[in-house]
Amino acid sequence: MDIESYLSSYIRNDYQRDNFDAFLRKVDFKFTKPAIHIAGTNGKGSTASYIYRIYIENGYKTGIFSTPDTFEETIKINDKSIENKYVEDLIKEYEKLFKKFDLSAFEIQTFIALKYFEDQDVDIAIIECGMGGELDATNVFIPVLSIITTINIEHSMFLGESLSAIAAHKAGIIKEGVPALIGKVDGDA
Repeated sequence: MDIESYLSSYIRNDYQRDNFDAFLRKVDFKFTKPAIHIAGTNGKGSTASYIYRIYIENGYKTGIFSTPDTFEETIKINDKSIENKYVEDLIKEYEKLFKKFDLSAFEIQTFIALKYFEDQDVDIAIIECGMGGELDATNVFIPVLSIITTINIEHSMFLGESLSAIAAHKAGIIKEGVPALIGKVDGDA
């Protein structure tokens, strides 16, 4: 199965999480592993990569969900990419529900990553937001640390036209009682 081609058929042109939340309730899935959640405009991929490397070098079984160029590089544990067989089996098991709940490709990828990290019993996961934060598919767990890198105007159609509107979306990953690190934020942000 060509996983990237399969996922490319799941396109939605809205920005909401209602469908994904309903799907997660239906399959009774909760992500419970310790995780660091990273949002931002620039630098979130590098930040995720640096933190991932630090944990691996210190002997932790570490998962990362990030947004590189190919699906194989998106989900890894200790530098080993997720196996196609695992993904294919999950797709077979949940495909009808993916369609029923009209999930986007990113929501499906997020579910696969989080389920994989649970099934593989990682010590910690590094989770990079896809876009925004508050409504992002990755924003379905309580992290041990939230990080917001820089904030600039981006994805205005979905996040808003101003720095303060975009910052509000990204700040959605901040949870009560959870430490947060914030990068460069200027002006209204």
